[in-house]
Amino acid sequence: MTRIVAVTACPTGVAHTIMVAEALRKTAKTMGHEIMVETQGADDAKNVLSDQVLADAAVVILVTDIQVDRTRFKNKPIYQTRTSETIRHTHDVINDALELVSTTAPVIDTFTKQSTTPQIAPSAEAGKQLVGITSCPTGIAHTFMAAEALQKAARALGHSIKIETQGSVGSQNSLTENDIAQAYAAGKWVGVRGSIAHDPRGAIILAGLGVTELSSSIPAIAAIKARLRQVSFPQAQAMAQKALACTTATKVYQLPLI
Repeated sequence: MTRIVAVTACPTGVAHTIMVAEALRKTAKTMGHEIMVETQGADDAKNVLSDQVLADAAVVILVTDIQVDRTRFKNKPIYQTRTSETIRHTHDVINDALELVSTTAPVIDTFTKQSTTPQIAPSAEAGKQLVGITSCPTGIAHTFMAAEALQKAARALGHSIKIETQGSVGSQNSLTENDIAQAYAAGKWVGVRGSIAHDPRGAIILAGLGVTELSSSIPAIAAIKARLRQVSFPQAQAMAQKALACTTATKVYQLPLI
């Protein structure tokens, strides 16, 4: 049995950070090794590695898509890779890290290895302001994963983007009328697809925020159109403001229909 320590981190510190940590724990256990994993995210570091844990560790695995402080890992072999690689090949990552224990190589950084992931070419029309909303039935993994994917792609193309996530813990990073207005000013289409666009209450709120196009399932289109025809724009704006003041998604869906 080998004692391993790891740190996981991604740009937003949500989905991939937690998913990678869980994958490392489960895989290390099946391989007969002991591992302690520190996660660094939007809510600060969790399960922080103590000095004693670091001293007892044989190797350090850094699964990070952002830069982290390495100074506390002095004299320890370090294996660094990306979250996407570790999620797909957790067993191989641990094996590669363990190979460092019997070598003199202080750091192996797979960031420099040839990536098989297609690279996004920078946009010739860069610097746009984009907005987005992500949502899934449980409002957890897929919601945050989609948000992270959009953020990474936007940065690669040279754009800035603000993503609102809607889930079981309420709306996070809520879009404002000003955010949507900036996207319009940049000449970008502003629309919403997903479960909130299928709901009459959600459609009114989105219209009040300035969204002019909704992508809905075919059976819901008639009901959505009928409801929107009964509401004036000022009424929709008022409902949108009430929704922005809600602290959870449940409270938003409890707002009375106009």
